[in-house]
Amino acid sequence: SAAAASAAAAAPEAPAVMCIEVSVLSVVPPFVGGADDEASMTPEQRLAGAVAAKEQGVELYKRGRLRAALRSYDATLRLLTYPLANSGPGPGDAGPVNPWRGIQDAHGALMNATLLNAALAAAKSGDHRACEAHCTRVLDQRPGGDTSNVKALFRRGRARVLLERWDEADDDLVRSERLDPQLAREVALERRLIKQGRARGDASMKAAFKKVFGAASGGGGSSGGNAGGSGGGDGSGGGDGGSGG
Repeated sequence: SAAAASAAAAAPEAPAVMCIEVSVLSVVPPFVGGADDEASMTPEQRLAGAVAAKEQGVELYKRGRLRAALRSYDATLRLLTYPLANSGPGPGDAGPVNPWRGIQDAHGALMNATLLNAALAAAKSGDHRACEAHCTRVLDQRPGGDTSNVKALFRRGRARVLLERWDEADDDLVRSERLDPQLAREVALERRLIKQGRARGDASMKAAFKKVFGAASGGGGSSGGNAGGSGGGDGSGGGDGGSGG
């Protein structure tokens, strides 16, 4: 009986059973899942998938699911930019100018709209570098690019304010206001932040210079005072000698 009790105590306990309930909120279509799928798709399939993924991203953004929205926008961009498997357009097919650039050149409006949406979601999630990068792609001098896109300029300017890149931010904001005067109030608020940031930077620099060069100047003054005191002592000694004489 004692042996049986000892054996029972030594036996490992059965693992606890855990039940997990999973609710599926959204499903990404299989054809946007990887490079192999994208490489085998026709331009028409890619375009349909890109539009669907972008619309999904918009819905996810509205529900506050920023990371999921960014993944959907990324799927759209991959479908638009992944190189085509064929070497060029077929007979009677306009196709993209450069197959290595996928179908993005033929669908610049979709490309730019997706990049702007991705920039907005990245900014809201606190990734201001990603926001800046997305806006820069919109503004790039590329086929389908828009070097005067007001939304891209303003959003990049605001991202650069938060990145404390004052001069570049100011340039973007001034350009955006020039293109759309209705942004005057928002631009003024951002430029006020730039002014405050520059003032803080100037104050910090002055304090640093004062700390470095002020300490050196103070050290020199102290040394001069010591020398003067020593000279005074010598004169006093001479006077004493004369008095003794």
